[in-house]
Amino acid sequence: MLVAASTAKASEYHGLVGFGGLPVPGAMVTVAQGGKKFVTVTDTQGLYTFPSLADGAATVVVEMTGFLPIKQDVVITSDMTTGKWELQLMSLEAIHATLKPVPSAGVTVSQARTEPKKTSEAPKSQGGQPAPVPIPEETAQRAVDGLLVNGSVNNAATSQFTLAQRFGNTASGKSLYNFMLNLRVSNSVLDAKSYSLTGIDTAKPNTSRITGGLALQGPLKIPGVLHNGPNIFVAYQRIQNSVAVTTPGLVPDPAARNGDLSELVNAQGQPLVIYDPVTGQAYPGNKVPVSAQAQALLNLYPLPNISSNPRYNYQVPLLTDTHSDALDSNASKSIGRRNQITGTLAATSTRVSNMNLLGFVDKTNGLGLASKINWAHTFNARLRMNLGYQFSRQSNRVTPYWENRANISGLAGITGNSQVPMDWGPPTLNFSSGLTPMTDAISSLIRNETNGVSAIGSWTHWTHNVSAGFDFRRQQSTISRRRTREEHSALQEGRQRGLLQGVDRILRIFCWGFRMRAQSRLAMRTSTFGNRCTTPT
Repeated sequence: MLVAASTAKASEYHGLVGFGGLPVPGAMVTVAQGGKKFVTVTDTQGLYTFPSLADGAATVVVEMTGFLPIKQDVVITSDMTTGKWELQLMSLEAIHATLKPVPSAGVTVSQARTEPKKTSEAPKSQGGQPAPVPIPEETAQRAVDGLLVNGSVNNAATSQFTLAQRFGNTASGKSLYNFMLNLRVSNSVLDAKSYSLTGIDTAKPNTSRITGGLALQGPLKIPGVLHNGPNIFVAYQRIQNSVAVTTPGLVPDPAARNGDLSELVNAQGQPLVIYDPVTGQAYPGNKVPVSAQAQALLNLYPLPNISSNPRYNYQVPLLTDTHSDALDSNASKSIGRRNQITGTLAATSTRVSNMNLLGFVDKTNGLGLASKINWAHTFNARLRMNLGYQFSRQSNRVTPYWENRANISGLAGITGNSQVPMDWGPPTLNFSSGLTPMTDAISSLIRNETNGVSAIGSWTHWTHNVSAGFDFRRQQSTISRRRTREEHSALQEGRQRGLLQGVDRILRIFCWGFRMRAQSRLAMRTSTFGNRCTTPT
């Protein structure tokens, strides 16, 4: 026996709805086939898709408010081309003809609210027509209240999802400006003391944090000068913060300052023997003569304030102060229907001061400025152009504590290093035994500046977007800083140049090395050119 079976084949049908070369979203597309109807709506690109339609004859209807409907018979196949439908606007008379009057709800709400009269009689009809069903008074009142929400009709006025009335500083609808002000202040009066590694009680410094700002947004108007200015936004914020951290360290005690190193011991607790680096003989009683250069550097160390601790004999809270200001603004203005100009301006300023264990306070200042202006011009519905200019500048300056303050090396009789005011200060000394290093910051000034222009054009047709443009940037960097040069050792440098003779003898077991300083300046300029072309579909 042979059994014949037939299976209907399904195909995908898709198309595009447009008007004047532009896609039309929200158009309703209906396909009628074999007594069945399939309905969909076009997306933002004007495209629609029916994933599975039976092969065969079908009728397609495209409808959109304000346009003439399109009806056409097609044949659905697996290899059919994409359907394209071009809508046509309806005439004004045709639009009026399609409008249908909406029947009234038959609800009358009086201004004076009265209680309904209770009666057992059914409402009487008038003219043979059934009387309208009365609506509860609560529902009617909610419908009236819905007109007050945001000044327009509330679609959910008669439901439990009615929106609340609007609120805020512009509820009257008269203000064109928005203003914001914020301030936050905190103080360390009620804060706990910083943790002490040595267990020694240290006084708590007074620190505070202040954060405040303001912002303004609205149209710029100057009576008698500027009546229809651009929309602007200006915001300013200031942060002032102080942080204190209790820090321990090891400094020379009074005996070591006088050259008496008899109490020095090694890691095993055994006494150390100090030898003269010139003769190779041990110093009697480990007492080393102190030179004028060494004494001048030793005077920069504070005296110990902790006893009976071999690792730490000095502890103080170190303060770090940070001040920052930030300004952010932008403006936009439309000139006619085809031009729009936008601009932004941002500026930042930061001041930071750091203190080390020797009381040297180094400062770091940063200043930044960035701006951008853009002009957008629309030639027609498909062609658009953007021209822009960008500028940015950032500078950072590090100022050591001794810069332009005191020539420590010159006053101590130390020669061989830079004596310019920006390099004033002691030589950098590091000690392997854990003695607090003698160091300050390195003076530097770094400036970066960028200028750039750009031009981008875009063309749109149906689902095709084509953009092309170019950009040019000019970058300039200037670096002015104090360069460091590592010497072989502090002892060899001291003997060759006659420097640090006392420190060479007193702190020989601690000394690791020191750096000489010189001034250097470096300037770099680069230019960058680029172009772009994209054709996404």
